[in-house]
Amino acid sequence: MPSITKYKVGVTRSHKPGPIRWITLKLESATEGAGAVSLFFYDKEPQVFGFLNRESSTLVANFRTEDFEPMYRILNTESPVFAHFRVHGDEHRLLSFDLSTSEEPLGEGPVDRSP
Repeated sequence: MPSITKYKVGVTRSHKPGPIRWITLKLESATEGAGAVSLFFYDKEPQVFGFLNRESSTLVANFRTEDFEPMYRILNTESPVFAHFRVHGDEHRLLSFDLSTSEEPLGEGPVDRSP
């Protein structure tokens, strides 16, 4: 499970339907062919959950907008943070995506005091 070394976040509005928020993650090491992850957040259920673009080494994952706040909160307040995902080998189709911390001390509170 590679750690996330940095991220970018943004909001998008367009005359065409599409994602309204996005987060781009840079991974410490390439895993399953991905060195970066692009998370897109839509008002409506996305038609495709995601895929791995092997040419650009980027994993693309599509979520509903309600998933944005919890993911952004983890990235913004926790350290270290890890990305874990599973991709169907032949189709490069995303099967699952997790964003998580390492083991945390109990009762830490809203401010991260991890070593």
